[in-house]
Parts: sequence; structure tokens; C-alpha cells
Amino acid sequence: MKRWFGERVYLRELAGTDVGDSYVRWMNDSSTNRFMETRFSTHTREAIEAFVAAKRESPHEYLFGLFMVEDERHVGNLKIGPVNKHHGTADISYFLGEAGLRGRGVATEAVGIGCFIAFQTLEMQKLCAGIYAPNIESGRVLEKNGFVVEGRRRSQVVFEGQREAVIEYGLLREDWVPRGPVRIETRED
Repeated sequence: MKRWFGERVYLRELAGTDVGDSYVRWMNDSSTNRFMETRFSTHTREAIEAFVAAKRESPHEYLFGLFMVEDERHVGNLKIGPVNKHHGTADISYFLGEAGLRGRGVATEAVGIGCFIAFQTLEMQKLCAGIYAPNIESGRVLEKNGFVVEGRRRSQVVFEGQREAVIEYGLLREDWVPRGPVRIETRED
């Protein structure tokens, strides 16, 4: 299994065995899913396992778990996809399930590793991301990784009873500057 390491976190493809109580809790927790479309559903272990299995089978989407280097604890996810191989583009999305790690640069590091995977391993030419306008923290994560605002979809979503914009971000391969070294490890599991 291939793992991409940063300083404090690493990413690896998620497996069904990674779906534990914490993962189910995150998906049903309003502070975690506040800015996610998944907040409109209740999530069971079986449904999440099916989601993970579907992403593992997909040729156009890559679902990675975000793990802490120090204790190998699964703390969130990052998805690259859908991937359009004809155009060399992909979306990137992420969440940090462990609230105590938010605001500490963990998501920023994880997105940096995700950019490395997209540009170096998957050979993408552009990454895109969209956030709800009130999700200022996620905007900072993207901007720290070199993403720029490319557009604003006014009144696109309903968020906490109000219509809000979605801000569209993009990062071109030629504009990407790696945030730090990424070490790749492959091991048999």
C-alpha cells in the first residue's frame, strides 16, 4: 500500500476496515459536516463502507484517509475526483474529523500532500475546489496551498437558513509550489 508522508500527516487510500466508530461519528457530527453536502443525511457504518468501496472501485475518484504520523490515527479524509483524464483536471475536497486538530495546520498539510499526489502521481494539470462563502477556514487552507479564487456562484446554496455563495478555487500545475517535502512509502499490508 502506498503512503504519502508530510511532516505530521500522511495520506493513503482508504479501505473498508478504516470505517470505524470515529468515521461514523464525524459524518453525523454537525461541527464536522457543517459545510458538507453530506449533512443532509444520516450515515450508517454500512453506508460509509459502501461509499468507501465505491471509491476504491472508481477509475475517476481517489479517496484517501488522513492519518497522523505520530500514532497512525485516522483523523479525516481527502478526495481527488472526479478526475477528467482528457483535460487533466480534478476536484479536491477534504475534511478534518477530529475537532481538536482544526486550526493547527493539519488540513493545510494534507491538502499540500493531495496536490502532490494530483500533480506528480496522477499528472493532473489543474485542481479545482469549491467552498461555501462562510467557510473562511477552508478558503485559507486552499490559499496557503496556492489556490486562487476563480469565481463566485452567487446565492448557490442554502446554509443555516440563508442563501450563500459558493466560491470556486483553482490551482494550475505550473503555479503549484510544494509546501514541503513529501516522502512516498510502499509497504505490503
